[in-house]
Amino acid sequence: MLNRRLADLVMVLHALIAVFFLFGSVAARFELWIGLIHFPLAAWVSTAYIMGWTCPLTPLENHYRKAAGEQGYEGSFIEHYLGRVFGFRAGDNGVHMPTPGERKAQIFLGIWFGIINLVLYCDILQDYHDAIWPLPVKPPGLVAGDGLSRDSAPISKASRL
Repeated sequence: MLNRRLADLVMVLHALIAVFFLFGSVAARFELWIGLIHFPLAAWVSTAYIMGWTCPLTPLENHYRKAAGEQGYEGSFIEHYLGRVFGFRAGDNGVHMPTPGERKAQIFLGIWFGIINLVLYCDILQDYHDAIWPLPVKPPGLVAGDGLSRDSAPISKASRL
């Protein structure tokens, strides 16, 4: 019973991460800290699609499903739960190897998601720059020309005499 609940928890977590992957760059336009979490995730997922890697959550979910006495599934999370939508098919028995068409679709999706995220993050790059290196603020009470202001040239001893 516990293993089944853990498998379901991993599946829900996996689904939430997938949704965050799809929409996180849009959310980062409103809250910059979201991008600090989303950008590495987007880079990893896009690379995993291109390289054909398996998400670590998929074997973890399968481990708990098999420990609970269930069959588990072959292939990836996307293939199993959303396969028909994206044109993939889940393997029935044995190890599922993507067909050349499926592999091309995976590579295309990885490149497409990577480019979309890069474009969206490049659009808000200046916001990140301003958040990390804000413009200097003049301390209150300083008047231009008093020798202490950052905008004015320093007053030499000779000009003060």
